[in-house]
Amino acid sequence: MPNRLASAPAGVTISEFYGVSCTSPTACTAVGSSSRRGVAATVAEQWNGTKWTIQPTPKPPAAFSSLNGVSCTSPTACMAVGSSGRPRVAAPLAERWNGTKWTIQRAPKPTGAIAAVLDGVSCTSPRACTAVGSSNYARSLAESWNGKKWTIQRTPRPAGAVYRLMFLNSVSCTSRTACTAVGESETGLPYKGKNITYLALAERWNGRKWAVQRTPRPAAPAQTFFYGALCTSRTACAAVGYTFPTDTISVVLVQRWNGAKWTVQRAPSPSGGVPAELSSVSCTSPTACTAVGDAYPEG
Repeated sequence: MPNRLASAPAGVTISEFYGVSCTSPTACTAVGSSSRRGVAATVAEQWNGTKWTIQPTPKPPAAFSSLNGVSCTSPTACMAVGSSGRPRVAAPLAERWNGTKWTIQRAPKPTGAIAAVLDGVSCTSPRACTAVGSSNYARSLAESWNGKKWTIQRTPRPAGAVYRLMFLNSVSCTSRTACTAVGESETGLPYKGKNITYLALAERWNGRKWAVQRTPRPAAPAQTFFYGALCTSRTACAAVGYTFPTDTISVVLVQRWNGAKWTVQRAPSPSGGVPAELSSVSCTSPTACTAVGDAYPEG
């Protein structure tokens, strides 16, 4: 795709994209949020091979809203997810593109949750999508779309810890019965004198339930985080993020699923001790992936 600037909605001071999905070189949809006078609203734009065009998105009842991820199965079928409302009382948000307009789809908030947000979505057809995120910003959340409604799916906690906070940041599905979601879990209660440990989290959907998959640490006592995942089949997934082998410097993290287990893959970080992380990955086959992220050189 040529380097083309997308258009900001009129009167907007800040506009950001958080997700993009393409079904061909001439059909891409990007979503995010735009701010006008300090109020954030959903934004969506479409690429037709020549230029970006703003698509009107409906306003949720709440004043603040954002779309964090999008998945398209054709130029006329996209699902975008995010949240609406104030940060501490946000509700999940889902919007659907039918080739003509975006419409809000009701995404339920877990019972008893004060806040919930959806960060990633993956669709294998217009009637089969899975979205992930967190509720109360501390519990993993997964929801499925069957073409008519969203339904909450139970996500398990990793075993072997007194307390776990969990976040799912990304999901990739190859069929209705095969999805992988990644994020991180936090172990420990610092206010009770126990240090927090961050561990990369991967969960697998088999069509009936989610199950936690063991993800190895590159080297103890490293902290590990997953931000992005992409699967090309049930037995081939890549997950990316970062790890802290020391207390101060982050290095990129890549792990691979082969159908039986996750293994750490060698991935170069910038030289000179520059902190770096990977936030997204795209694969066309088990042996052809590209990952992107950030590096933070001093100065």
